[in-house]
Amino acid sequence: MIADSGFSLSRLFACFAGVWLLSGTLWAEHAATVRAVIVPQGPKIEATLSDPLWRKAPTLSLHPVPGQDGKLATTARILFDATHLYAAFECEEPDPKPLAAARARDADAWADDSVELYVLPHPEVGYKQIAISAAGAVFDQAFPPNGRSDRAWNANVKVAVAAEAGKRWTVAVAVPLQDLGARTGEDQTWRFNVTRFRKALGNAPVQEYTWANLPSADFQQPAAFGRIEGIALGAAAKGAPRPVEERHEGLGWTRL
Repeated sequence: MIADSGFSLSRLFACFAGVWLLSGTLWAEHAATVRAVIVPQGPKIEATLSDPLWRKAPTLSLHPVPGQDGKLATTARILFDATHLYAAFECEEPDPKPLAAARARDADAWADDSVELYVLPHPEVGYKQIAISAAGAVFDQAFPPNGRSDRAWNANVKVAVAAEAGKRWTVAVAVPLQDLGARTGEDQTWRFNVTRFRKALGNAPVQEYTWANLPSADFQQPAAFGRIEGIALGAAAKGAPRPVEERHEGLGWTRL
């Protein structure tokens, strides 16, 4: 019993608080962070990425996950407008053609040469995973706060892909903010990551890249996602009808 052990509930809660603050401090020190760029109207979704709006967004450079030493340049750019989140990827690819077999919606696009978005607008709505293969196939699922994946969730995404043989392949995607579980309000901070998976080819092993500073090769680590700061969403985003109530600067959200 707690009373017999001399360990009170107040001490138990104090321990939990210490764990919360410690994890939050460590996350704040190591989390990749970018400032949101919000434009009046988003870029065109075409795979050449020629729309000059993309140049307004900072370049996010992806690096190999821990334990790997991939050297293929991989970058992403993120933009917002009043109703959508936009992402553009450029993936260096020296082979003539990326490896992508999936074609149907919610087939295993994540197992092909692919890129992914992980978006967590608020802990109460959990996070979303959207994978886009080099062939344009889309796999998406939701991870509600209870932690059980919901593969029935589909975002109304718009995608364009293209490849230059022996050079690179590119992706542009638009995702409705409403589908992501966005909330209205000023100066929001979202947890977020962008990743790349490259299939093994010949003697070359699998290569995995991430923007966030993950502690391991597992992409499904919301506590280690990076941050997008300064997100401001009005009624056009069709988010929850109340502003975000909580802002915990530098804190990581961990299920105990």
